[in-house]
Amino acid sequence: MPLLSADEPKAWLSAENIAFQQEMIAKLNDGSHDVKAAKMFLRRLEAAHAKHVADRDRLFKELANRSSDFISSGRREGSNGGTGSCEKAAR
Repeated sequence: MPLLSADEPKAWLSAENIAFQQEMIAKLNDGSHDVKAAKMFLRRLEAAHAKHVADRDRLFKELANRSSDFISSGRREGSNGGTGSCEKAAR
């Protein structure tokens, strides 16, 4: 799943960027500087982070659904009256 592996670092990195921006806003506030632009940028970072997290979560859900479908179809097709291949091998 290359897409899934690509989205996880985006979510993590965007969270790190948000934390850094929050620190910078605090430092600017301590120095009595204008933080309007920094806060606007923070809102953009937060929106991007929400998108990255939503994309990641959507891909995880899709992967889980596909895995569940695959497992379910494999059990139906491979059904042999309740005797699994592992049980046959053990006999």
